[in-house]
Amino acid sequence: MQVEQQILANVERWLSQHGQTQSWLAQQLDLTPRRLQQYITGQFKLTADQIASLAKITDQSVSQLVLPVDNSSTSWQVRGTAKTYTSQAALTTLALATQQLHSLQLVERLRHAQ
Repeated sequence: MQVEQQILANVERWLSQHGQTQSWLAQQLDLTPRRLQQYITGQFKLTADQIASLAKITDQSVSQLVLPVDNSSTSWQVRGTAKTYTSQAALTTLALATQQLHSLQLVERLRHAQ
């Protein structure tokens, strides 16, 4: 699963848990509902700034947004450049979250192997 899909799955879960709609989210992101749908369907890729905005809107860290909803194996692919400080910080947080996730998965595998 690509990182955008994982983030959007977590955002969808958050919207459902908090009684919010995609239209509400589009408004918060200053997007049209149609453009948000294009992100959801993968026609457009999320930018680091948009990921940071999603984290802020949902009151979560970028780390929380990238964690799998289930404990299945996940792989991510991130493309593009980080031109602003916010984008760079979001990508750094994403990289750290990925390292933490892999460490947690390794510990869990070791526990099950014993």
